Amino acid sequence: MPTPSFMDGYELANDTIRRFWIEFPMGRLATEIVQEKSDLEKGYDTLKAEIYRDFDDAKPSATGHAFGNVATYQPTMKRFYVEDTETSSLARAIKTLSPSSQRPSHEDMVKVEGLTLVPDMPTASFDIQVSESRDPWSFGSVLESTAAQIPAPNAPASCRHGSMGWKEGTSEKTGKPFQGWVCQEKNRDQQCKAIWL
Repeated sequence: MPTPSFMDGYELANDTIRRFWIEFPMGRLATEIVQEKSDLEKGYDTLKAEIYRDFDDAKPSATGHAFGNVATYQPTMKRFYVEDTETSSLARAIKTLSPSSQRPSHEDMVKVEGLTLVPDMPTASFDIQVSESRDPWSFGSVLESTAAQIPAPNAPASCRHGSMGWKEGTSEKTGKPFQGWVCQEKNRDQQCKAIWL
């Protein structure tokens, strides 16, 4: 499906970060979770990014903040909302230092556009409890505890038509395996979007 024309002026966050490294090859990027504005157990976070033109700069040249709410993400992206929020904060900070034609990123605008679709989209519930790690360089225990809480494939998903059906197999065209939840509506034109894993 081609990207709508109103999205043409928005730079992808990854492209913004690549542009930063081209413009400031000796620069530095730093991010942190703003603890007083975040509650990972409730599913929201605020990240702050600091952008330095030179690695040895004492103060950042620009900062940016981004807010993430797990409830606004599609089911397959819910487990990555913290990483997505971090990327958004970096892109916003970089665009403060080195502006592009639009301040929001392409991904931010897709989320805004997608918000109007949420009631019609399939939903899945993720009740993720994140245990705090005292070692800032180790994500192992956090990732393991989070992965253990993501529903197994046999945990039923639902859409506006009711319970979704589990479908798995191997594609005849590509030979690749697939699995996910599909809408059970008989009329294909009315079916909700599948949740592929």
